[in-house]
Amino acid sequence: MNKTVLRVLEIFELLSNSSKDMTVSEISKDLEIPKSSTHDILMPLLEKGYISIKNKKEKTYELGLKIFQISNLFQSKLEINQVVDPFLKELKEKTNNTVFFAVENNKKIVYLSKFEVNEGGIRTTAQLGSQNGLYYTGLGKAILATYSNEKIENYLNEIELYPRTEKTIVSKEVLLNDLKRIRERGYSIDNQEGEDNVYCIAVPIYDMNKNVLGAISMANLFTKITPQIVEQQSKMMIETALEISKKYGYYEEKLY
Repeated sequence: MNKTVLRVLEIFELLSNSSKDMTVSEISKDLEIPKSSTHDILMPLLEKGYISIKNKKEKTYELGLKIFQISNLFQSKLEINQVVDPFLKELKEKTNNTVFFAVENNKKIVYLSKFEVNEGGIRTTAQLGSQNGLYYTGLGKAILATYSNEKIENYLNEIELYPRTEKTIVSKEVLLNDLKRIRERGYSIDNQEGEDNVYCIAVPIYDMNKNVLGAISMANLFTKITPQIVEQQSKMMIETALEISKKYGYYEEKLY
């Protein structure tokens, strides 16, 4: 194993097991790493949020928010995937299309499940654990459409709408109108907005308190899409999302 990677893991283990925050000198001493090397390893971790400064005066360090976000996502994956994955597998078998489940985290979607067909279906660049923006993915827009108008406005004020493809929506007004249509029809569409020649249909899933747990989507080759396929798949996706949501106590008959 790469020595630097090994030392990063040792630092994580040390900080997680320590009953107190630690200085560079203490970390260096406990792990028998030169102080200068310890400092060089800590700085990128600090910048990325994997560790944080607990006491600025004494310059002590603790595990950062990023670690807990990853931990929470992993725990959520273990719990929710036991419910979602069987439904996704069935969708894949019925349609011979790649299907996904993703959650929102820090204004992006994180892919937690992916069931990809072996032959005849589309292969996308999205991988488990990878992230994409909300505004240019079917999954992301399905979640965005559940937001209140105020929350959407705050989101749009905090990000830049830059083009991923020639089809990406980069106008706030156009995006707002798109979210309105999503609510009206009950599902979102990514028409090559995040990736060329990829057409996705996505819907959100909820818990008993109407909190959004995430969204599921189905990816198609754009060249194979017809109005009949969209109608068939959107109905199937909505029905599946409602079934999953009802497993969590959701009692409404509509998703929006």
